[in-house]
Amino acid sequence: MANFLINRIRGAGKTITEIREEPGKSNAGKYPNVSSNDFAGPDGTYPINTLSRAKSALKLAHNASNPSKIRSAVYEKYPELKDLANHPEVIAHNEHAEKTNN
Repeated sequence: MANFLINRIRGAGKTITEIREEPGKSNAGKYPNVSSNDFAGPDGTYPINTLSRAKSALKLAHNASNPSKIRSAVYEKYPELKDLANHPEVIAHNEHAEKTNN
């Protein structure tokens, strides 16, 4: 498990199991070889160290407590993906997913 996540868990007084039970954090700590700067979400969630993982983060962002933060981090690192975000099918998918989760 990444050292930054271990230190954060110790400081928060939570176990990794408790963190993984929070919305959008089921994979927290499962990417020990990814730099802490390469995550779009909190607690080692939504890795974006590769284009493939960034696309996955976009698809799964609706599960996060703050989906727009995930999308913003992805678009900052991979601006070319922002063009896809304006596609009508992607917009409809994101709107539906956010309504379903709220």
